Amino acid sequence: MNPRDEIVEALARFAAATDQRDWSTIRDLLTPDAVAYGRTGLDAIAPAP
Repeated sequence: MNPRDEIVEALARFAAATDQRDWSTIRDLLTPDAVAYGRTGLDAIAPAP
């Protein structure tokens, strides 16, 4: 798989996980220092399962 396809796949997984509120998958896709929704860090972005 080329890098572009990997990015598209990761974005699709993130979108589906967000729609389903699948916090475990979201945590798997983000780095520990991720910034999203005005928050920083996995615990602030996606609750631990």
